[in-house]
Amino acid sequence: MQFTVLPFRTRPDSPNPGEAFLVRDNWDDYRFKTTFYLLYADEGGEVRELGSVKIDRFGMSAPATTSVPEDFETLDDAFFSLGQDDAYYEGLRELGADVQQTAAFARREPTVLLPANDPFAEVRLAEGVTLSD
Repeated sequence: MQFTVLPFRTRPDSPNPGEAFLVRDNWDDYRFKTTFYLLYADEGGEVRELGSVKIDRFGMSAPATTSVPEDFETLDDAFFSLGQDDAYYEGLRELGADVQQTAAFARREPTVLLPANDPFAEVRLAEGVTLSD
């Protein structure tokens, strides 16, 4: 899945089916600007609004703005992300398991990177340790 980062308050011009877009949000969360709005072009090319997601980089300190590549398929191990509400995850789920899993892995979402039964998941996230370390 291809992700393209768009400026604040913009929308994709002519999206291809299967493309995802992260629209920057200027929300200042205690001097951190990490919020993006996820859009996805479905099989018919219709853009679906999925909701807000925070993308952070391990080791960030305030003031900071998340700097992600303008186009990417997968973020590297320095990043992690979390959706901001239930509606976001429900929207992803509606797109089907393959799209949901691919999108979550590409954005380095802990829910897919760490096994559900990992007793050290919280410690790994807090210390920035990945399963490949």
